[in-house]
Amino acid sequence: MGAPTSMLRWMTVLGGLGAGVLIHLMMTQMQHNGLFDNSYMKHRTIHVAEEEVSRVYMKRDAMEDKLARTRVLCLVISSPKGRPNREHINSTWGQHCGKLLFVHNKKEADLPTLVLDQKDSEVCKNWMSHKITFEKVFMEYEEKFDWFFVIEDTSWVIIENLRYFLLTYNSTTPIYFGHITADQYPDRGAGFVLSQKALQLLHLVFGDDKLCPDDSKLMAAKNPDHHLAKCLNNAGVEIGDSRDIRGRQRFNVETPQELISHNQGPDCCSDYAISFHYVSPANMYVLEYMTYHLRPFGYNYTPPIDLNRPRTKTPSPQ
Repeated sequence: MGAPTSMLRWMTVLGGLGAGVLIHLMMTQMQHNGLFDNSYMKHRTIHVAEEEVSRVYMKRDAMEDKLARTRVLCLVISSPKGRPNREHINSTWGQHCGKLLFVHNKKEADLPTLVLDQKDSEVCKNWMSHKITFEKVFMEYEEKFDWFFVIEDTSWVIIENLRYFLLTYNSTTPIYFGHITADQYPDRGAGFVLSQKALQLLHLVFGDDKLCPDDSKLMAAKNPDHHLAKCLNNAGVEIGDSRDIRGRQRFNVETPQELISHNQGPDCCSDYAISFHYVSPANMYVLEYMTYHLRPFGYNYTPPIDLNRPRTKTPSPQ
């Protein structure tokens, strides 16, 4: 027997009031912390608060269902000397991706690879390697994945937090997220993620010499990531704000140690941080342990959605 209509109405009202109170408390705290200054406009902060509330109020079964249906392709840009890093990523955070591909110029039988037709020295450095990567991804994986995550092979990623962040976004929206620099382009060391629609629009402008010419000088681009950002902007793809409700970064350009020491504590970055850069192979295993295995007794711990994550043989850190 269902609940009376009047009771359902009251439950809806109370839920709405709870969400409103939560947003108000968040806004009050942010005003106190000075987050309405130039770098954090008030209307933008309200939007972030609404996104956070949407996640908080999402029922666990609905969350698990959407998380399970969120398909993420991880593209790790590697280098000729990056074999050790590829091995360690494949044994740690790479296992959490929907699919993991290492982008470089040599096929490896024991590691998943997206091979580029470029010289080894050019794979990570020039615009054409970026363009070839996204063209290959579009042709082979555009319909198979919702989000396309790009990062370097010296980074650590918590894919569960990436999926959690993307819960309130639709992959049919032309948008991308990352650590956006002052020059308005994503830092690849911290990683960035494109929606399926963004990839589709990027593919379209690749054939337009006015919107996305191959000559970086014509784009006044400082580097391949800057060139990519300009092409995405010309394609009508929005830069999303991935910072949390307190203005802390989710995509980080430094190691956890550097961020914590520079900022004097854990407020250095979001509690749901997605990535860290310049992480050594040995520290990848430290972060693997701290993220997925260490449990403080008595702390309110929610079991992960997938308790039977497959494991592979772990190579020795170098």
